[in-house]
Amino acid sequence: MGSPILHYDIPLKPERGGFGRWQATVDYVVWSGCFSEDDPPLTIWELHDAGALRIPEKDDLMHVIRGGTPNHIEHLFGYWRICDADMIYFRTRQQGEVYYLLVTGGRPGNYGRDALLWVCPKCACQFNRHDFDTGIARWKRFWDAELGLARAFNDDERLRTCPECGHVHPPAYGFYPSEDNPTESEARSRW
Repeated sequence: MGSPILHYDIPLKPERGGFGRWQATVDYVVWSGCFSEDDPPLTIWELHDAGALRIPEKDDLMHVIRGGTPNHIEHLFGYWRICDADMIYFRTRQQGEVYYLLVTGGRPGNYGRDALLWVCPKCACQFNRHDFDTGIARWKRFWDAELGLARAFNDDERLRTCPECGHVHPPAYGFYPSEDNPTESEARSRW
């Protein structure tokens, strides 16, 4: 058993480079980032029955991605994620910088699973899915595995080929840009 949580504070502005790390406290997992307003915006995509929906970029935006909704945040992670808990996305601009905040979790027991998958950009078929038992106690399982899964995807064209239409998905990338290899860095700049 770990030591008791003595406070519930999480710093929101990363110390260096503008890119924070995922942190957990009580029933929440939180990430924050600070970018130049010249950087490409982190754009949310959600997959619904009618197809992929792009959430318009706006300053001072709070958007809820409902639990169970496949989502991709352009330039942040190069795959689609599904979490059984809601994720709240915040974006605000201040003094030439754009701040982002992602919060997953909530009341006890509503966060227990994550999935990583790819969605064909041509026909919206979901394929190559990986499920994780996560939640607050094991949330790092997902974040420890996602880069390896993205690299395995990139290294095997069969994994990148849509089983429905045969389209070859572009290369993927993990969450942290500091860990990108050249292929992943190029992919991050495009999608």
